[in-house]
Amino acid sequence: MSAKRINGILKPLLLVFFLAFACMCVPVEASSQRFVAVSCCGFTSLALDENGNVWLWGEVYEQKGSPAYNQCPDQYVEVVGDIYRRVQTTPVKLPLNDVIAISGSNMALKKDGTVWTWGPNDRGQCGDGTNVSTSTPVKVKGLDHVIAISSGASCLALKDDGTVWTWGRNDRGQCGDGTLIDRWEPVQVKGLSNVTAIYGGAFAIKDDGTVWTWGASILDVDENGKPIDYYTRGQHKPNCKPTPFKVEWAKNVRSIDFSLDGSTFVKDDGTVWAWGNDMWGRLGNGRMVSPLTTPDIRYLATPVQVKGLNNVKTVATNMLYSMALKEDGTVWAWGHNYGGQFGTGERNTTEALPIRIPGLDGIIAIACGDHRAVFLKSDGSVWFSGLIDPYNDTAVTTPTRILGPSSIVPTGTATIQPASNQNATIQPISTCNNSSTPINLPLNAILLGTFAIILIGGAAYLLILRKR
Repeated sequence: MSAKRINGILKPLLLVFFLAFACMCVPVEASSQRFVAVSCCGFTSLALDENGNVWLWGEVYEQKGSPAYNQCPDQYVEVVGDIYRRVQTTPVKLPLNDVIAISGSNMALKKDGTVWTWGPNDRGQCGDGTNVSTSTPVKVKGLDHVIAISSGASCLALKDDGTVWTWGRNDRGQCGDGTLIDRWEPVQVKGLSNVTAIYGGAFAIKDDGTVWTWGASILDVDENGKPIDYYTRGQHKPNCKPTPFKVEWAKNVRSIDFSLDGSTFVKDDGTVWAWGNDMWGRLGNGRMVSPLTTPDIRYLATPVQVKGLNNVKTVATNMLYSMALKEDGTVWAWGHNYGGQFGTGERNTTEALPIRIPGLDGIIAIACGDHRAVFLKSDGSVWFSGLIDPYNDTAVTTPTRILGPSSIVPTGTATIQPASNQNATIQPISTCNNSSTPINLPLNAILLGTFAIILIGGAAYLLILRKR
């Protein structure tokens, strides 16, 4: 082989070598895609990327004996009956595509108007006509032309004709169909039409601006639908309504969210209002009550204004705390900070008035779960604070980027704080099948492999030419 020919071969190989080496020196991640939505419920969080993929971290539920359970039964713990759970501490991609909206811990809306669910299904929460729990998304039976979904008190779907459909647990009238029978398939919420928005799995806003609710969202109303304030440890028994009624005092509502201990909403003027249980400062009105020292905890069904908040865009609430997203992209929180979700570096603190979550700006969406919270930035990155694994009691107590563009650097080092078990450590549980890969895996390993293949292939090519 002539020297000229060898030189012609080596030049391209050297160019590829230097390009591959330069790529390896740059700290890139596979998480370069942007995210467009986040949601959270219980100990599970979701994020939707710009390509229509859903990512999950937190609790994963399976039926005992299912293929997924059988792949790694030692990772699962019994919940009730044949339902088992494990904790997925790093985000994994669900086998679902073309998704345009997510809600709670187990709902996705595809662009074809169908709804898909997963998770525990002992009371028909998946809406597929069975009671088989699964971590694999299943299609909700007989539901199409859906334009919005909402999870909370129940699973809600809003159709393009303005009707609302629901399914799942119904012992408090959560389905709004006039019965107290669990529904394994979607049923229409009675008497609702011309609905334009749904919230918290418990609220519907009509085109005339009125707010309607049913089930356990108020906990108690009189025969005329008027809310009744009472003491939760008193003699009064909640009387939930299994059919919708108008929430007379909720006017000019921009957004609203539900929890079992009360609800929070934003008015068009940017002020925030709340009703429900007033323990641990969860109403945000300056009153701090501990159930450990106070014999009677009030349940206020008449809303009170959350103090010190204005220009609020939206709210998210949970049983013991709430958060508000302001128009300037800052996030404010009040109530019980057990999991460190307030991002202050501390756990198990309480706030009777809203405080700003440090290190967060440019936020466009928020979601609250059980002692955990998720935040979406305008650059498409997803941030997280609070409980990672509730069963090992480990938490991230400062806002930390978990998904999204790799150009984002966390504002502070994540602080892992076990509350009771001081020896607890975060142990990411790998998925049972290798098709679901954590999103934050760096590309350096991929580039290194490519580089090795190029070198080996080039060397082999040169040897072949020499032999000729």
